[in-house]
Amino acid sequence: MIRLTLFGLVVLIVLAVAGPAQAFDPGITFQQGTWITTLEGGAGKQNNLESHSVQTGFELWYAGLRGSYLFWNPIGSGTFLYGSFEPGLEAIYQQYTHPRDKYYAGLALSGRYHFLALGRFVKRWTTTDDQEMPRIGPSSA
Repeated sequence: MIRLTLFGLVVLIVLAVAGPAQAFDPGITFQQGTWITTLEGGAGKQNNLESHSVQTGFELWYAGLRGSYLFWNPIGSGTFLYGSFEPGLEAIYQQYTHPRDKYYAGLALSGRYHFLALGRFVKRWTTTDDQEMPRIGPSSA
C-alpha cells in the first residue's frame, strides 16, 4: 500500500511540474497523412514483490519495430481529450534467456491514442545548438 501511495504521489508531482514545450505544435506533428516509425527494446527479469514461494525466474530481452500512419487529424481541440489516434503494425521479437532459452516472434496490430493536451513530456535531446535547429511556426524566443 505504501508503494502504491508513493507511486501516486510521484505521478501527481510529475503532472504538476511538467509543462508543455514552447516549440511543440501537435496540429503539425500529428497531422493527417503523417508516417510514424518507432524502434523499441528492453530487457527484464522477474522480481518477487509479493514474496511468493514459487518463482519462474524469467529473464528476457525484446525488440520491436512499429510503423504507423495517421489517417485523421487530431480531434477534440480545446479539451483534455484533444488527441490523435495512431493505428499501426508492429513486429515483435522476445528472447527468453533464463530458465530456458526460448523465443517469441510475431506481428501485431497496435493502436495508440496520444493525449496532445498534455503537451510534450519527453525532454528533447539534440546534438546541435538550438539556434541551428529549424523552427516550425513563430518563435517565442
